[in-house]
Amino acid sequence: MNGVIFIKKERIALYDNLKFILILLVVTGHFIGYFFHSSNYIKIIWTYIYTFHMPAFIFISGLFSKNTIKEKNLKKVSEFFILYIALQIYTLLFNIIFHFAFNAKIPTINLFDVGGFQWFILSIFFFYIITILLNKLNKKYLLIISIIFACCIGYDRNFNSFLCLSRTFVFYPFFLAGYIIDIQKITKFVKNNKIRVLSVLYLILTIILFYLFIDKIFPYKALLTAQTPFSNLPGFKSLGGLVRLAYYGVNALFIISLLSITPKNKNIFTNLGGRSLSVYMFHRPLVTLFIYLFNKPNSIIYQTNYLILFPVAFILTIILSQKFFEKIINFIKNIRYE
Repeated sequence: MNGVIFIKKERIALYDNLKFILILLVVTGHFIGYFFHSSNYIKIIWTYIYTFHMPAFIFISGLFSKNTIKEKNLKKVSEFFILYIALQIYTLLFNIIFHFAFNAKIPTINLFDVGGFQWFILSIFFFYIITILLNKLNKKYLLIISIIFACCIGYDRNFNSFLCLSRTFVFYPFFLAGYIIDIQKITKFVKNNKIRVLSVLYLILTIILFYLFIDKIFPYKALLTAQTPFSNLPGFKSLGGLVRLAYYGVNALFIISLLSITPKNKNIFTNLGGRSLSVYMFHRPLVTLFIYLFNKPNSIIYQTNYLILFPVAFILTIILSQKFFEKIINFIKNIRYE
């Protein structure tokens, strides 16, 4: 069929297991993000999560993008743009209901200035488009160029939340790396027992470092969200590019470590991880609602020293991972083709 080889898409439990862990961390990060200025341990956990959870998610997206890109399946790619529009509408409707229910201010919705959680869906759309357009180029050279470019754009204030350009270019190397890497080879590599031991040691070491040096790391948290120019960072602004380069190296080790320690066999969370997109699409306004209702003096949040946020994040992730929400997402994807 025009020389294109179609490969049957099979789910690998390892990646669905890791996707469940990562989407749980996304939801948890949004819950505890309201309180990192109030608690040192929340600050440590939030910063640690934000260091790797989106790079790892995007890397996995790249791993499973191969067929879509090689087939230039623009119908499949356009689904992400449709989801982005739907996500903006969902957020707007929630904000309107929230306004009338609680007399709260309605945040501004701008399709082109993407500073909220919607960025991920739009960036995935751009990742596919960029890779399809540049697919004939040498992938290794393209990866190197994309990293260099991402390290340089931090010096230009014009790269910001407009069309989430900054985040798109900064996180694109993770997607491209996933696209380049052979999924069978990396799956075999992370099953190596020596790699597993080194991965555990790396994760323990990074946890210790974050615990000891959080006051020095936290001021640079904007680097983790990738939408702030280096000029807005404290201290060594001129070294921002080198810091970002180090960020790529640190996350390469994080991704390998996470893949290595994640359970490889199917379990009760595997199918839920396969529905991580529905969790991402629906969770953010619900987090906002919960925080609004319970972020009050003497509420359960403060009585439990913020610990209640972790089981609540877990429960919300489980609920939004159900087939009902996945069916809604699939319906939205296919709206334009019905």
